[in-house]
Amino acid sequence: MKKFYSGILALLFLAFFQLAYAQNNKVIERIFLVGDAGKLDNGKHPVCDWLKSNIDWNDTTNVLLYLGDNIYPQGMPVEGDKNYEEAKKVLDYQISVVKDKKAKAYFLPGNHDWKRGKVGGLEQIKNQGDYVKSLELNNVQLLPEDGCAGPMDVVISDQTVVLFIDSNWWLHKSENPGIESDCPYKTEEEISFAIKNTIASYPDKLIILAMHHPLNTTGIHGGYYTFKQHLFPLT
Repeated sequence: MKKFYSGILALLFLAFFQLAYAQNNKVIERIFLVGDAGKLDNGKHPVCDWLKSNIDWNDTTNVLLYLGDNIYPQGMPVEGDKNYEEAKKVLDYQISVVKDKKAKAYFLPGNHDWKRGKVGGLEQIKNQGDYVKSLELNNVQLLPEDGCAGPMDVVISDQTVVLFIDSNWWLHKSENPGIESDCPYKTEEEISFAIKNTIASYPDKLIILAMHHPLNTTGIHGGYYTFKQHLFPLT
């Protein structure tokens, strides 16, 4: 998707949810959304720094969602690659927000994590998932796993469920796991049915559909271009 700083528009939906009990206004949960966080600025990440300074991550009512493009420009290479250490540093910075804390963080795959649609994208997203697992942090996950499309449902609270979908599975046609894979849902039809079925299984909960690409867009990623872009497509 867009460059790193477009992700700072993600400077959150701060307190995306503040569901409250009428009698005492007790906060049940806050969900922080951060997108396109995959690049450091002079070794720092201003959004992550703000989150660490202003939010109590030992408060389990706080949940952090990284919405993809977690590593620019082409995801997590294999260990030993010249870009591996820099990629690891970027991911570690994001993880540091909740490391050794009680709150949870979830990473979603984005197109840059899939090597921007290039051959080897599936390997890159698997590398990222394997690295997150290798840290053995109970409160950090990348979902869905192994390049599978999902959906994977996670109950956040008594009132809220997050449905994780790897939207780039639908776009990365050359390598996305299919019938031969170990994914629980292997075809577009199975995935669509699973999404509908999972939503139906939580009739009394708020369901958040979490993925990198928008479900519906009138922007360039949905095929809508301005007159200038038609005349000068390289812009």
